[in-house]
Amino acid sequence: MNFKKVLNFTYRCQRRLERELRKRGGGRDVALDALIYQTARRSASKDLVLHWAQLAPWGDESQRQGLVPSWATDDEARAVIDAAERACAHEFNLLGSGPVQLGDKIDWHVDFKSGYRWDASVHHARIRWGDLPEGVDIKVPWELSRCMHFASLGLADWITGDARYYQEWKTQLRDWIDANPVAFGVNWACAMDVAMRAVNWLNATIWFRQRIQVDEDHKFFAALVESIWHHGLHIERNLEWRGLGDSQAGNHLLADLVGLLAIGAFFGNTRKGARWWRFAKHWIEHEMFHQVNPDGTNFETSTSYHRMVMEMFLWADTLAILRDDPFSESYRLRLGLMAEFVAAYSAPGGVAAQFGDNDSGRLVSAGLDDGQDHRYLTKGQCGFGGGLNRLLLRGNMPIPGSENPDTQTFPDSGLHFMRQGNAWAGLRAGPVSHGGAHAHCDQLSFVLNIAGRDILVDRGTGIYSPDPAKRNRFRSTALHNTAQINGWEQNGFGQQRAEIFQMPDHSQGRILHAQAGVAVAEWEAEHRGFERHRQGLRHSRKVRMTCNRFEIEDFFQSLQAGDRLEWHFHFAPGVSCRLDEGQLHLIANDIVVRIRWNFPATADIEQVNHSIAYGVEIPASTLTIITAATDDSANLPYQFQIIWNG
Repeated sequence: MNFKKVLNFTYRCQRRLERELRKRGGGRDVALDALIYQTARRSASKDLVLHWAQLAPWGDESQRQGLVPSWATDDEARAVIDAAERACAHEFNLLGSGPVQLGDKIDWHVDFKSGYRWDASVHHARIRWGDLPEGVDIKVPWELSRCMHFASLGLADWITGDARYYQEWKTQLRDWIDANPVAFGVNWACAMDVAMRAVNWLNATIWFRQRIQVDEDHKFFAALVESIWHHGLHIERNLEWRGLGDSQAGNHLLADLVGLLAIGAFFGNTRKGARWWRFAKHWIEHEMFHQVNPDGTNFETSTSYHRMVMEMFLWADTLAILRDDPFSESYRLRLGLMAEFVAAYSAPGGVAAQFGDNDSGRLVSAGLDDGQDHRYLTKGQCGFGGGLNRLLLRGNMPIPGSENPDTQTFPDSGLHFMRQGNAWAGLRAGPVSHGGAHAHCDQLSFVLNIAGRDILVDRGTGIYSPDPAKRNRFRSTALHNTAQINGWEQNGFGQQRAEIFQMPDHSQGRILHAQAGVAVAEWEAEHRGFERHRQGLRHSRKVRMTCNRFEIEDFFQSLQAGDRLEWHFHFAPGVSCRLDEGQLHLIANDIVVRIRWNFPATADIEQVNHSIAYGVEIPASTLTIITAATDDSANLPYQFQIIWNG
């Protein structure tokens, strides 16, 4: 008998029964009513908060309030204060919204980009993102209610000693709790966001601990502790998995577990809190080896999701060490490999290569960085605001991993990186895993950076459910630096909203050869994504890179005369380009680049929006080269040369 299948079947039946009871009860969560933790009657609520704040001392105790801490530059300190002032003014810029004033009282239930509002009296089990009108984004209220801006309030209080930030934190917390009854409304619909909110609430208390010590507002602390308890109960009963060892579990389950770990530590003096800690820690360890490949890459084939997942694993590791109950050495070794992968995909200048989806997801953030620099997750130098992000995640402990990793090929994700002189490139050929939820049609695509300046880029993600057509356009073959035949996609994907996180692995991409020498680096790969349209139709690509040249040779097996071949070269915003006698001239600052090809073709430059973050699009240029296959095409390579000065 397969006991895991029996347990999972029992688990799914229990969950189905609970959902049915909620529906028949008009949405009332009878089981949760029976589990309410009556913290309002307990006098020790503030003591629990203070115990947590001392348990997780991310701040440096040697720093006095009112001084710029050693871990922040003067410019970063001013930026923290500016971010806190915006939070006090209820001004938010989330998921491409631009700065938006939410008024004297924050409406936690509204997508302020579209104006759509969810009913706070509707039970969370009845809320479905797939049922929303086009243009409405459920991620907006979720992102706002993650309360990552609480870190800015806490850090600003620590730097300035201004009590206004503490009072604003208390006001917003009271308001959120009053406006969001347990288990009702949009902000209880996704356990991942419930968990991330709990982490950010608890993290904020660390920076406010000096004020909490002298605050006699026991009613506030009772409400806070009771709500954190409710968060734990809700996460436990709404874990985003299908049972023990669910092979489809991903970053949502990991977030659930990290939130439950934090709440378990907070209530560590209770039987249930201790059980939450043990359960979450066990399954976080399990997910490290399920969601992170042996080469240190996240299994969702996305550098941005790798960043978010590493934040969660790193923060959990920090908390476990501070509780003197660390994860295994194998866990920490794989965490180090994750950091080395971040170092590998970070281009000179610090901008992370975009491969796969980017929903701008974070666990915690100081709110200063632009989201494109992931180096705070490595041992090396990080950009503006990165030191504060590192502090929030790791405190004063070092990041695991090597400062200068040697590995540049990551076969489990199909990513390879090469450097020659002042040039750097990233290339993709590998599996589409986890059902293609966050993968793109990017086989044999590449990105190129010269002297710290992005030249050729991945176009990003755009947006998710509010616009399925745009979501599909950004993950299509045409929006990547690769070749397309007859307009076919490398991997098929559906057009409906319910299908936007699905993509089968038709392409079966793989790296055939990768070698880095002193003067030249070489790479060869292939994919089979077009074979479902014609037997034997494969695309292979060879790349050769020197200090001032990037050469491409494309081969196609089983081409037929008249097949339409199309290449796209997507340039970074700010790169100016012009066509001149069969070649392209680019200028980026003082870098001059030429692109040439060895076959007759039509070439055109068009504007295709570039998405640097979720919901954010800015204009950029794309070169499209089109030709028709001939009878000799199968025997000849299609060659491109990208040449630059210096």
